[in-house]
Amino acid sequence: KYLDLSVLLCVGVFITLDFLWEVYLFLGLKNFMLSVGSLLTAVLLSWLTSELGDVPRYTKFDPHFRDSALKRGVELLKELHECGTYDRVVVVAHSLGTVVGYELIGEFWKYLLETPGSGEPTPLFNELADAKGKYLDPDSIPELWKACRKTGFPWLITDFITLGSPLTDAEAFLADCHGDFERMRSIENTLPQCPPIGPPVNQKNWKTMSPFGITRWTNLYFGGNTYFFGDPVGGPLAGNFGKGVQDKPLAGRWGPKHNMYWRDEDAKRELLDALDLVGDDGKRLSIS
Repeated sequence: KYLDLSVLLCVGVFITLDFLWEVYLFLGLKNFMLSVGSLLTAVLLSWLTSELGDVPRYTKFDPHFRDSALKRGVELLKELHECGTYDRVVVVAHSLGTVVGYELIGEFWKYLLETPGSGEPTPLFNELADAKGKYLDPDSIPELWKACRKTGFPWLITDFITLGSPLTDAEAFLADCHGDFERMRSIENTLPQCPPIGPPVNQKNWKTMSPFGITRWTNLYFGGNTYFFGDPVGGPLAGNFGKGVQDKPLAGRWGPKHNMYWRDEDAKRELLDALDLVGDDGKRLSIS
């Protein structure tokens, strides 16, 4: 998809410059046409770099940037979990932030499991491993999370909400090839799946379970997958990360939508629903 967009923009730049050249030949406005052409080219290339360049930079070309982001994120989650102020934590992320958030949840999960006093294996973990059908029902995950909290496991993250996520093309930037991606998510279990995959949990392997056994994952994206109709970056995630991911497509109207998740009424309604917030009156908050 990113290659298609790059080709499309390059063609657009070529057509624009060709048109301006024809105008120049007809009117003789050399300096003006060259200035306008340079400006349009700069704008198009700037958009290409800002929208599509951050993900490869984070995942492939700048390990220091990646390590720094994860380190700071883990420290923040530690503060939120240890301060004693919050009953639950919801991670909401947009665009590149969804890649960071996905890796951050996995890193913090491993941190808690390796921390002394973080809870011991109980029959609950066998329930989480065996009752995989429950993961396909998002309403059951909060109950599994509550049951897990009662065992003493200090995991407060109830929800992961992704908006316009490039993880729809995760195979392109989280792995070297399709076979590598399949191995990472199924055999090595280095890419947490929703629901978790692998053998039933026991005393020896329970620490390898995916955090998405007790954390609900909702993914919002505008359909269309083009710059002019929808979001060219986001898309469905269940195919890459498991049927437990709740993919919720939004109507892609005319115009770019990648940065509209906070302003589009349908997107705000779905986001508030995914947050699962309760007001002072005990009723679930919604946009009427």
